[in-house]
Amino acid sequence: MFTLLTLACTAYLAEPKAEPPAIPAAAPAAATIVSPALRQELSIAIGKKLRFFIPMVPPDRIDLDIVEQSFLRHVDTTKQPEELYEQYSREYAALNEIFKLYNKAADKENETVDAGFMLNHARKPGVATLDNGVQYIALGQNMGGSSRIENATGVRTSTLGGKAFRIYGGPVENKGTGTPPLPACIRSYWLQIPDARTWVFHIPRMLLTDEEMRTFPYARIYVYIVTLQDDNTAWDYYAMRPLPAQTATGETGITRSMVERHSAFTGMALALEYLRIHGLYRYSSAESNDIDRHTVIRTYLKLHEEVLPLEQPEQNLSGIFPQYLRILSARQAERDRLILQKKVAQGELHPLGHGIFYTSKADGNGSDTGFEEGRITGIASLEGRPRYFTGYPHPTSLPQGLDFIQDQIPPARAWNIYVPTSLLTRKEDLYPLTDRWGSIEDMQAEIGAWTSVIVYTLTVKQPARGRDTDIEDPE
Repeated sequence: MFTLLTLACTAYLAEPKAEPPAIPAAAPAAATIVSPALRQELSIAIGKKLRFFIPMVPPDRIDLDIVEQSFLRHVDTTKQPEELYEQYSREYAALNEIFKLYNKAADKENETVDAGFMLNHARKPGVATLDNGVQYIALGQNMGGSSRIENATGVRTSTLGGKAFRIYGGPVENKGTGTPPLPACIRSYWLQIPDARTWVFHIPRMLLTDEEMRTFPYARIYVYIVTLQDDNTAWDYYAMRPLPAQTATGETGITRSMVERHSAFTGMALALEYLRIHGLYRYSSAESNDIDRHTVIRTYLKLHEEVLPLEQPEQNLSGIFPQYLRILSARQAERDRLILQKKVAQGELHPLGHGIFYTSKADGNGSDTGFEEGRITGIASLEGRPRYFTGYPHPTSLPQGLDFIQDQIPPARAWNIYVPTSLLTRKEDLYPLTDRWGSIEDMQAEIGAWTSVIVYTLTVKQPARGRDTDIEDPE
């Protein structure tokens, strides 16, 4: 016997549900604002990140005041990042002889540092030693997501002096014919190494085989930083190198004018790295006033002077950048909403439901074909920016779950399909860009800051004089 409540629920479930609006509603204004507190945190975080990309040198070989002035001057430049990079490249080539002197002095000092390093390092808290003499630090042992080292997929190798020479992405337990990313002196002791998220190994040269040393620069000690796929702790938050000692032996040949040129170049390099981290040249929704550039450079200079040791973690900043990406995504979604609104109003786009639209380009001469004959020949943002979205032609269909649109699209020679990023639920949905992301969440967060809509261009072969040629992608 049906009750009134049962009848009401049955009637509600039987009613056809209204489809969500084709064009999304505007996001709350607060979702697009960087608060003063976040602005400060972002500025400090970027300043800390700069430290791990720009090599540090002893205080007698750099003028930090010149570094700061150069950084601020190049960050404020009206030039596009590409122009600044060209200027950087020219200056890099011009400073070749100065770099040689700097490297020669650093190599000499690193020999002295390396000689007594292992003995002193073994006494520090958290440092363990394998039976063969390899020292290591296991990081994140008490955090969720820790695992066996055999499951790691990232390896970065450097000399103790900070000269990085190998970055490897892939299973560290390489059973193929290629050279394993980790040397035998680590692989032979899997069982002694505890579960963690990141491992930092210090290996004396004598423990490496001749084959393992074949492509390495000469050094007494090598550093291997090993991480799980979804963990960048050591990359971003741990110093990769101790600062070499100040000049203590002999004449380096480095003059004051060389120090000034090197310092000005360092400021320029920091400005380029700042633009890369901040995203000013990648995200149209990024704004220059989101970050306090003075705080950025002063944070970098402070860390340069303090020289935090490798095994001392800094403040965990992992949540700050995703928070900023969410703000950029909200801004970009609003930009895209207005673009869609305008295109729909002008009759340029045709709705397919669920926020999906299409345009088509037909010949009208009897050669048009069904949509199922199309093959993806391009992937772009709604604004047409192809950075990280340009795919090479490949015979694959649209993302899973979009089959329902096929019968709604008329025959043509080419189509543009506008798909909201929220409908991309698998990494494979952006093949061949799949390998860029560790998870679908990472993919959606990063892509969202570029675009809220992915535009797939599909084309079919155009018959011409007895042979096939590719049709041009529609504008």
